[in-house]
Amino acid sequence: MIETRSLTKTYDDTVALREVDFAADDGEFVSVVGPSGCGKSTLLRVLAGLESGFDGTASIDGTPVNAGGSDDVGVVFQDPRLLPWATVRENVRIGFDESVTDDRIDDLIDRVGLDGFEMALPEELSGGMAQRVALARGLAYGPQALLLDEPFSALDALTKVEQQEFLLDVRDDIDATVVLVTHDVEEAVYLADRVVVLGGQPGTVVADVEVPLDRPRDRTDERLIETRERVTDALGV
Repeated sequence: MIETRSLTKTYDDTVALREVDFAADDGEFVSVVGPSGCGKSTLLRVLAGLESGFDGTASIDGTPVNAGGSDDVGVVFQDPRLLPWATVRENVRIGFDESVTDDRIDDLIDRVGLDGFEMALPEELSGGMAQRVALARGLAYGPQALLLDEPFSALDALTKVEQQEFLLDVRDDIDATVVLVTHDVEEAVYLADRVVVLGGQPGTVVADVEVPLDRPRDRTDERLIETRERVTDALGV
């Protein structure tokens, strides 16, 4: 479903990614971890069609990624990027034409657990609720692939756990391929089917770790802890 081959991305004299081979199968959940500056977000931006001028190839469902992105790909960033003067409904509507009804928008809002908040402004939402609005926007076109760039990093520990569980519920509902970039190894291992570890600068793939547990998962499961240790070892921490 998602694939890069020999992906190399350079900014001026800085090589952000070098010869990155990456893949996520149809319906798979893959986390990407690595130290700051290793190119995790750059990889996601290439897949989202937000970066051009790279060497190698990047494709979604066999179609080369083009600058400007595709309706087949939904993206959720660390910052929800909500318009402060717009309601929840208006923020989710961004990008739709006038033919899309309020009922369609409200269905998306209901899907992310915000039924009743359609007319709320961003200042009236908690951090977790704001991220759910961003997720609804990412789901707007029924994407085949959902790309998430550290969406929970600004949340408190309890809210982060709640949003992780919610993401798994949504993912089961839409049956999309998910790629999550995160600094949080525990989050990466708990959520994903596989964890790809990027290292160095420029970023290269240094490990690809399978998470051998069915869902639902127990965060205290010894196998989960052992997998976290494998990922941590690959990071050199």
